[in-house]
Amino acid sequence: MDRDTNLRDFWQRDFWNSPIPNLKQSSLEEFRKAERLRKIKRDFTAINQAHQWEPYIFLKILNNTLLTLNLPNGYKGTGRKSVPLKEKIIIGCVKQYHLRGARRTVYHVKSAYNENYLKATNFSDNYFNRINDYINDPSLTPYIQKLITRLSEPLIQNENFFACDGTGFKESSGKRRYKDIRTDKEKKRSYTGLHAICGVNSHVIPYAIVAKGYEHDSKFFEELVLKTKEKFHIKEIYVDTAYHSKKHSFFCESLNIKLYVKPKENTVAKPMDYTSWKRDVIRYYEDAEQKEKRRYSLRANVEASFHMLKTVLSDFTRHKNHTARINELLLRVACHNIRCLILAYFHDKIDFPFDLDDSWRTSV
Repeated sequence: MDRDTNLRDFWQRDFWNSPIPNLKQSSLEEFRKAERLRKIKRDFTAINQAHQWEPYIFLKILNNTLLTLNLPNGYKGTGRKSVPLKEKIIIGCVKQYHLRGARRTVYHVKSAYNENYLKATNFSDNYFNRINDYINDPSLTPYIQKLITRLSEPLIQNENFFACDGTGFKESSGKRRYKDIRTDKEKKRSYTGLHAICGVNSHVIPYAIVAKGYEHDSKFFEELVLKTKEKFHIKEIYVDTAYHSKKHSFFCESLNIKLYVKPKENTVAKPMDYTSWKRDVIRYYEDAEQKEKRRYSLRANVEASFHMLKTVLSDFTRHKNHTARINELLLRVACHNIRCLILAYFHDKIDFPFDLDDSWRTSV
């Protein structure tokens, strides 16, 4: 018990109660444009190390992060003790990370149990049904949201510029890709929408919302920005035409955020109406004249985050009801953030306040 208390204190002292020393905040000139990716010299040594050892330290990062959230154990003092929320979330993340159905996930859950990440789990012949029940639990949703935000906090010093967008996930593996039907309102009803804001440097997602596939992106913009601003200092946000409105322009101006948004085709900036909305329109066209140095091209990073989610963690959902799909996609976002932390660790951008036992890196 003392060890867990000390571990929580050490984590909070490093990442949440004091700034990370000797880290320079990212500036406008440091960002690499999408048009110049071929000229970038990437550190493939760090990338190779991160991809090789990611499964080894995935559970360690997840477990130690959950310890800082002080989750309730769910036991009311009478009857049989229930599985704690912490263990339910770990089991859900294991299922999403290994891309398996509930039956094929039992082996990975058992492995986590043998490594002492799970203690209250009791296995039975039909244990796979319990895994599906955990993901279908609506009480998990707010805690998974907190986990997503907490996993992004180690990169606070690295992220000041964000991109926002929405995408869709198929509700079965046989349907067409979302990008092929995204303009068809009827077909979008059979997809589940994920709306997220991501950092353009590390692709980490500080906050995400899951909704029906037909709900418009713009209605979630303010919540995404406000939740992110609670932890991060936002300087600029890059969004597409779906977010172009006077309401969003005034909202970003009130928060002292510079908005880069692509205007609609019929947009006309009236000469006498010099408002924040008009300044956003003028900013976009002046930025377009910068060609390869333009800022708006950084919006492609949110598409890169969605590509990472869909290629590594699948582009369709397995569960049949909407509550389970919400938790399923949010758990994938949490897994995505852990992957971003691991890559940042091997690039020497962050350090973890717990022992990773680096001997395994040199023993092979």
